[in-house]
Amino acid sequence: MKSVLTKLRGKAASIRLAEDRLIELVLKERSAGHIDEVAMTKAMMEAEGNKDTANALYVKHRINRIKDTDFANIAAAQEILDAANRHNGSSNSTPDKDDVGKGKKDGGIFWDFMAFKKCSPFYSHLCSVHPPVRGVNK
Repeated sequence: MKSVLTKLRGKAASIRLAEDRLIELVLKERSAGHIDEVAMTKAMMEAEGNKDTANALYVKHRINRIKDTDFANIAAAQEILDAANRHNGSSNSTPDKDDVGKGKKDGGIFWDFMAFKKCSPFYSHLCSVHPPVRGVNK
């Protein structure tokens, strides 16, 4: 029984730490002057125009956008993997490492999206797949 509780506590701690890392990421973006205008607009709407409240809510909305984008990219990558597997007549969703980067029948898209599949949504800032923010990726 202690083993199960230890695993649950460990998982909960990991989730909290991942959330902390996302907060750190958003704070670094803001301190560098990068603002996600959609997240800020959502925060302003929720705050009913109160700028102080909106600034506090911005972090929540920016984190949600990062997570949503990551999950959408993972879902898109899985769809591409599934389509490539159907096209190639394979049920294996993981390529051989010797095949990576060779293009195969699907023109290389299958292999290009392997990075998205392997990228954890909570460490996505390392994968450069979240929504663009003002001043970045223009």
